Amino acid sequence: MIKPEDIIRLSAEQQELYASRTWWSTTASMIAVLGGTLGSLGLILRKRWSMPFLFASIFGLIIQDFGLFVIAKGASLAGTGAIVVQVFVLLIAFGLVALGRTAVKRNWIPKQTT
Repeated sequence: MIKPEDIIRLSAEQQELYASRTWWSTTASMIAVLGGTLGSLGLILRKRWSMPFLFASIFGLIIQDFGLFVIAKGASLAGTGAIVVQVFVLLIAFGLVALGRTAVKRNWIPKQTT
């Protein structure tokens, strides 16, 4: 969690963006991070349960980005750098799902793992 003294060091636009976050956008961010982490771990361990976590991560990212860029007008407050970073994060998330689907299709992830 960001500390109050860290918020003071942000620009006025970034402070406004931070203050405008909604609870559901913050929750979506947590789902995105947790889903991506567990999904990636599942891929490394060659577990099929990784796929629902990776899909949850994409869902969380889309909801988070909607809250950030549509509701909070983050594009105008944070600038194009934030958009580029979020697009890159989405591309990675979709890439992980594609990797997981390929792994299942090619049986890199066995049907029954122990």
